[in-house]
Amino acid sequence: MSEEKMTPEKARELAEQEFGKTEFKVALAPNSQGNLYVNLDDAAPRGVFVPTWTQLKPGTEVSVELSFPGGESFTVKCTAEWGRETERTTTWPGIGVQFTDLTAEQRQTVERFAKNRPPFLFDF
Repeated sequence: MSEEKMTPEKARELAEQEFGKTEFKVALAPNSQGNLYVNLDDAAPRGVFVPTWTQLKPGTEVSVELSFPGGESFTVKCTAEWGRETERTTTWPGIGVQFTDLTAEQRQTVERFAKNRPPFLFDF
């Protein structure tokens, strides 16, 4: 099965289908499009990049189900912090969402994953 090439028209169609979406699922893995991110001032992961065609205003509250290698998963409340729109076929569009209510156990899971796959830097 061949992958369909992303065109600007297809990107717009997908964005329209996802308009207003506030619940997301992100499977974090060594080579996934979704990944944790940090800012220059962060000592620990600040949030997660959600690959999606949806673009949300900063401050929009969302719910994200995160799944990790090994089968662990949980849902966490987040706040949209930034967005990346693109029509390029080499970069995924998406949103950066900041964690707002991680428990201590969830924070440990996030930090354990970050040791194996470093978060990317997003400068605000």
